[in-house]
Amino acid sequence: GLVVLATIAVVGVTLYLRGGSWPWLAAATGAAAGLVFELAGDAFGPAIASLVTGVVLLAASGILLIRRNRAAAA
Repeated sequence: GLVVLATIAVVGVTLYLRGGSWPWLAAATGAAAGLVFELAGDAFGPAIASLVTGVVLLAASGILLIRRNRAAAA
């Protein structure tokens, strides 16, 4: 289960960054949240999963924005 969630998270972010299709990022953030929730346990699971989801969305969107700006400038 954990390996599948980690794989979905990594592949989803990679495919989003390659094509910019948002369903891949949605799958990746859901998988990352599920993975963190499984690893963190009941006490801190929801808070840490929310934090990781936000970081994944922010990082992926920032990277894609930088790449698009560089492509437009070139």
